[in-house]
Amino acid sequence: MKTWRFLSFSAEFNLTFRTSKPNGMIFYIEGQYAKKAPYDFESLYIMDGKLNYLVFNPEPTGIGSSFGSHVMTDFDVNTNEDIQVSLS
Repeated sequence: MKTWRFLSFSAEFNLTFRTSKPNGMIFYIEGQYAKKAPYDFESLYIMDGKLNYLVFNPEPTGIGSSFGSHVMTDFDVNTNEDIQVSLS
C-alpha cells in the first residue's frame, strides 16, 4: 500500500536522464507560500554541461534567516549517456 504524505520534513529523489544539451532545467520546486514569498526553492539543472543542485530557504521562514546550498558536478553530464541522480 502506498502512502501519500502532504507535508514532509525530508525528501528523496532518484532519477535517470540523458541529454546532449549544455543547458536545461530538470526540475524546479517552490515550497508552500507565505504571505509575500515561497518558503523555499529547490532546483536541479544543467549549466554549461555541469549538473547543478540548488536549495534555498529565504528569510524569515524556518530558522529566521536565509540559508541554502549549491553543489555542482566536476564533470560534464551532457554526454548523451544515462546519468543517474540520487538526492536525499
